[in-house]
Amino acid sequence: MASLIAAALPAQPVVAETVTPRPAETPLPNPLSLKQAIELSGTDHPDLELAKSHLQKTKARLKKRQSERGFELDLSVIGQVVDPVDPSFSSSTVDDSMAVLVLSKPIYDFGKTGNRIASAKASLEGEWARYFDVRQKRQLEIMALFYDVLLADLRYRVDDETMARIYVTYDKVRQRHQLGQYSDVELLDHESRYREALSKRVKSQSRRRAARARLAVGMNRPDDLADDLTPPILDDLDHALPEYDDVVKNVLETNPIVLALRHDVVSSEKNLVAAKAYQRPELKAELEASQFQRRMGMRNDSRASLVMKWPIFRGGEKGARMIEADAELRGQRAQLRRFENNLRQQTLELLQRIEVLQYQRKAARTLVDFRDLELDQSRALYEMEARATLGDAMIGVTEAQWKAAKVDYELALAWAELKALGGELVEKTAEEKYR
Repeated sequence: MASLIAAALPAQPVVAETVTPRPAETPLPNPLSLKQAIELSGTDHPDLELAKSHLQKTKARLKKRQSERGFELDLSVIGQVVDPVDPSFSSSTVDDSMAVLVLSKPIYDFGKTGNRIASAKASLEGEWARYFDVRQKRQLEIMALFYDVLLADLRYRVDDETMARIYVTYDKVRQRHQLGQYSDVELLDHESRYREALSKRVKSQSRRRAARARLAVGMNRPDDLADDLTPPILDDLDHALPEYDDVVKNVLETNPIVLALRHDVVSSEKNLVAAKAYQRPELKAELEASQFQRRMGMRNDSRASLVMKWPIFRGGEKGARMIEADAELRGQRAQLRRFENNLRQQTLELLQRIEVLQYQRKAARTLVDFRDLELDQSRALYEMEARATLGDAMIGVTEAQWKAAKVDYELALAWAELKALGGELVEKTAEEKYR
């Protein structure tokens, strides 16, 4: 008995489980570019890890379905003592232990397993599309966070220069107040303006810190706050808008979530077909080898069989499976239609937003040019001591630059969102293309 069990059980190699240590993080580049921020955000982020976990689960379900067509090897060992009725046995009890080794393989089940496998494959395709969509969303998020830091820095410059300009005036009033040239009311008025400007500056400083913290979390490096950022070169922001009909047609064909939902519909369709075939027969081939402890004059030590199994009654389980699969299919089709409708509206609103931002960009650029000329004029007049508005002109230039950058970054992000709707923002990996 022991020899049969030892021969039947496959050898199990002993493998020491090792944990690969996480490599040490490289120092954050300084200054940090947008490209570097995107690259840093593409590793080990929780959103990506969660999407990968869904992929692995779906792959496991597919392997499980595919294994239903494979070979199965089962060993049954039964230890028992019986009290035989046959008087030829000298003892009242007999060791009737046995070991049975069965090798089986499904041959045909009229489409049940095949459709379940097709359903799992479609689900896997859908998860790949969702994983790609997560990668696109990660890049959009990093772009938005990166631009937020740049804008927070520019806004701080505006508020800092404004506070400095008001403080100079307040300080002069305070000195002249000591000489009796300004009243207490006038002094408090200027002090109030200074305190308000100082409060805005402190808020801007806090926004700079908060924006860098959000970017650090987005890059999955929450303890590394970037000091300096390199503003990206934004080209081709004013190119002509494509036609709405052309964009919608492309988006409905290539959007990752649309593709994922369509795969979900196919998966549900295959599940419904499999549910309908639930009570169809199954044909299986079996090879059996047995060893018996009790000696008998006639026994079967081996057997080869073709087994056809017909499910006769399952207590309404087939009907329940069909109702569940049909409801799932209806739900998936409804989700697909709803998302397609929302996608059409989202595309239209995005194109309209880009058009408005393009006009705002021209207006912002004109304002920057005006403020630059105004600053040059103020400098010339300041040198001639004809007026003392140089500080206001410098603030005007800085604020105009902030407004122009804000429009540029919003427009760049809108173009990136349009690319993402069509699945064109991020380059697909070889595995995503040719899996």
